[in-house]
Amino acid sequence: ISGIDTYGSISKASLSDVNMIATINPVTKQILLTSVPRDYYIPIAGTSGKDKLTHSAKKGISCTMETIENLLNTYNTGSTIKFNYYVKMNYTSFMKVVDALGGVTINNPYGEFTTRIGFFKIKKGKNTLTAKQALAFVRERHSFADGDRVRVQNQQLMIKAVMKKMTSASSITKLNSIFNAVSASVETNMSSSEIRSLINMEIDDMATWDIQSYHLDGNNARVKQFSLITNTNPNGLYVMQP
Repeated sequence: ISGIDTYGSISKASLSDVNMIATINPVTKQILLTSVPRDYYIPIAGTSGKDKLTHSAKKGISCTMETIENLLNTYNTGSTIKFNYYVKMNYTSFMKVVDALGGVTINNPYGEFTTRIGFFKIKKGKNTLTAKQALAFVRERHSFADGDRVRVQNQQLMIKAVMKKMTSASSITKLNSIFNAVSASVETNMSSSEIRSLINMEIDDMATWDIQSYHLDGNNARVKQFSLITNTNPNGLYVMQP
């Protein structure tokens, strides 16, 4: 799942600020969400050097996918990891999803804070959010000492909230209309028939999904050499070393 930091057309080139792997088992009804930090300083596929993962979007979604595959396979001792599908969304498509669901409810485990975008107050515990509030929530990092690390966890909370709302009794019969509402603003290599097959499966069995989440971490650093951008800061730029 690639989330790019722009409004409007999904074809508009931008940075990949959200990089999340969804491993789905439709038989056991389990989903594992694994977030990869946007600032990971790693070898970029098709280049001769390292850069931030977020900059891989400059070379397209296929570059981002291959870069993450290479990263995981460097440390993986089992079978080779290869992504079957991708979904690319931006701010506009995310808000369309939340609008189509009639809002979402998240459970904020942190203390009360106010988002820097929109100045929405998020209380501790349950919050029912509109599309604009939901976007502000998943973009917020300045309210937390651990910044982007907490933001990544909040993005996973949001995915769980969206999945819970989609599979609720009130939404399950609307999945086809939800798909139609957002399909033009989401880019994916899944065919319409594959997506509708998943929707029909969910409508048929009304399953409750077990969603687990994990996020990769690293050490803060500053570096000067990048393969996709030109650095003019003599002190280097912030990155995260895996």
